[in-house]
Amino acid sequence: MSDPKLKQGWRDIILHGRNVATYKFALGRALLELAAEGRGFVTLEELAVPYQRHMVRHVREVPRQMTSRSSRYVAACFHYVEGRINETELQSATLIHGFNHVIDAFHNVETPHADPTQFYIDERKGKRSGGIRLTDEILQLANSEVTSEITQEVETRWQLVERAWETRYGSGQPLLMAYEEPSESLIPALLGKRTPFRASVRPSLNGYQRGHCFYCYCPISYLPEGLDGSHVDHFVPFASAARGLHDQPIDGVWNLVLACKDCNQKKHDSLPARSYMQQLATRNEWLIESNHPLKETVIKATGPTQKHRAKFLQRVYARAAEVTRGPWKAEQRAPFPFTQFIIS
Repeated sequence: MSDPKLKQGWRDIILHGRNVATYKFALGRALLELAAEGRGFVTLEELAVPYQRHMVRHVREVPRQMTSRSSRYVAACFHYVEGRINETELQSATLIHGFNHVIDAFHNVETPHADPTQFYIDERKGKRSGGIRLTDEILQLANSEVTSEITQEVETRWQLVERAWETRYGSGQPLLMAYEEPSESLIPALLGKRTPFRASVRPSLNGYQRGHCFYCYCPISYLPEGLDGSHVDHFVPFASAARGLHDQPIDGVWNLVLACKDCNQKKHDSLPARSYMQQLATRNEWLIESNHPLKETVIKATGPTQKHRAKFLQRVYARAAEVTRGPWKAEQRAPFPFTQFIIS
């Protein structure tokens, strides 16, 4: 059984980092793979193998992997995809350009709520030699029952970041969220004639909810099917739109929470108790503070300041209460997990 603090320390790094490039996600995937093998000291040459593999995999789908116009390392990955350089040349580029900043900055998290864990010790003798020493913390995390869960979270966060950058710097159009029935996934649809990008939002919501059901607080990892058995739920019920709230963005990510199957079925189309409103406000503020790619979408839907967003939630809740049955409240099945993130 893994220590919950280790999983949250990992999430603090992956979910709350201020990214100007996606290198951190490639390093995260590489660390989990190497730690799963029980590795201790890892040379830069050994680290480069899984690191560049994940970078190439994503560059193949989305060439833009950072906010700046160009990157020698991303260009090298793209050249490899095009067959202009071989694997030996790609590894050389990885050692020269790929680790310039990411190893130094991996553990840096700019949020007051974070308490990141040290997952490796930098033992490089120079920029291109030496290596890193994996700590007991990453070894334990990568060989626990939550490995698949946190790997999914890395991939989801990576996909959202790169697609947001591709859209923002390519077409200049915002990233939108649309809910797909009957499957519980979200479609960030790129406006215009771009091909929609389809991805499940569950891993990302799971991270921002500290791996717990929004209503009963049971750990998602304890569900029979784990994350795959969780449900994406409309906090203000989707049915409210047909009952008078058709002018409100009920489908927005600000109104989507991750719930266990039991809570989702019992809640059905009821409005949750008002006591859950603070949790929803907190989750949304946390998402905005983390500079998540959907930050602009949440702000556009709910308001430019925390005060505006609080009033928006109160107004929508009050209107929903007039046309929706409720209030509904779940039976608490685990300790309240969100205390330190409640906004005053």
